[in-house]
Amino acid sequence: MKKKMFLLMGVFLLLIFCSENNSDKSDNLKDIFVQDVDNDINIQEDVLPSDEDVLVEADDVVFSDEISITDSADSVEDIIDVKDITEFSDDLSDDIRDISDNGFVTDDAVNDVITDTGSDIKKTRIFATFVSHNEENIQVVCTNDFSKQAGYLENRRLTHTLARAIVEKNAAWNLQTDWLYLDSVKKWDTGSVLNDTDGKNIIKYLSELSPKNIVIDAHAHESKYNYADVVFLLQGLGVKDSKLVGGFIYYPYDKEVWTRFENPVSGVNFPQFSWTADILWGAATSLHQGPDSRVAGLWRPKDAEHFHEHSPERRLINVGGYTGDEQGIADLLDKLEKGELEEGKMYTVGIFFNQCTLTDEVNNSIIAIIDKYKQDVEKGNLVWATLQDIVRIWKEEYSSEPVIFEAKTEIPDAGTDAGYDSGTTNCLEGYVCPQNKVCCPKGLPCAGQCIDDCRADTGFKCPPQAPKCDPITGLCGA
Repeated sequence: MKKKMFLLMGVFLLLIFCSENNSDKSDNLKDIFVQDVDNDINIQEDVLPSDEDVLVEADDVVFSDEISITDSADSVEDIIDVKDITEFSDDLSDDIRDISDNGFVTDDAVNDVITDTGSDIKKTRIFATFVSHNEENIQVVCTNDFSKQAGYLENRRLTHTLARAIVEKNAAWNLQTDWLYLDSVKKWDTGSVLNDTDGKNIIKYLSELSPKNIVIDAHAHESKYNYADVVFLLQGLGVKDSKLVGGFIYYPYDKEVWTRFENPVSGVNFPQFSWTADILWGAATSLHQGPDSRVAGLWRPKDAEHFHEHSPERRLINVGGYTGDEQGIADLLDKLEKGELEEGKMYTVGIFFNQCTLTDEVNNSIIAIIDKYKQDVEKGNLVWATLQDIVRIWKEEYSSEPVIFEAKTEIPDAGTDAGYDSGTTNCLEGYVCPQNKVCCPKGLPCAGQCIDDCRADTGFKCPPQAPKCDPITGLCGA
């Protein structure tokens, strides 16, 4: 972008010096001085070309050690040489505007250049993603059994509806699936069922609907199909490889499985197929009995026993899911407003749900979450982005600077306690509930307390007076 700015500045200077419409003002150009505090770039008197018209083509500008404008103008190279580009100072904008005020460059042109240069100051932002799983079996919480045709078709309708809403509202969804759902897609996404998805199966349709809003990833418990197998199945349905491991065991350390993804993995059912992952998401424990990783940010995990430690030499990049729910967004935004987050860093949170729990009401609750944070998006504090785009932004805009920001719960690492004490146990005042607990919201007798998460596989059942388990919040309701 800075290179483009220099190029445009060169063109503007040529127009200033060479336009016959402004030739009568050439005396006013004497002793013009523009200085960059870093590079000491000077433009001084006695360097003006003749009053003859000079054709300027941007592609002809050559970059060299300094800017020099010679007496003759046989070529653009004779007029402008720029190399070793570094940052202009903020004063450059004012200097350009001084010239503009004298009538030599239009205000619109100046605005175009200033706007295009952007800012080198990175903004602290929170990046959020909806993440869903399809498991290798049908769970108790599923409202539609997609291993059966009727349940599959109803879930297809709901999935399609939610996807359109995600795209329309410019949010982000990483749909991560194991083999069972893909088997159902192959069996029942045929014929007239494809009419509302442009003749494509639902999984292919979603992957192509809007890649900046929806990405399809592999998720595998690997009891029957390993990750390479699931990727192979996805590709057979027309889905491009997303290079992401959608859930894995990182603890206990002797049970971890993620380090093997540093190298290519071959399929178990399709041994001829080899797959290489680049991104990790969903660091968990067996059956989510805890402690699952509850960290915001991105980093390259060092090794099996130092997962929450960054090592730039490692290849895999982990995207943290933080608390895994909307509470994580609210918590990070609150910390951002209070100045408790590190300046110029990016923080991440995933809002998790099981795809099989979708209903019209659940879809509406997801849409409500998007709408709730619309102003934070407009302010630039919150960004909806897929996990792949988050990694790209981390590399391109944040120089791959690691952030490992832990929620208020214990996360073991390197034999130490990684958790910290918030000074309060009120989850409405910043305390993050531990594993398998959720925060009781305002307006209820239990407000501020951590209560059982009805989604957790702990044996807890919702009481008769509130028998329904909300798959998004983990709260029981009527």
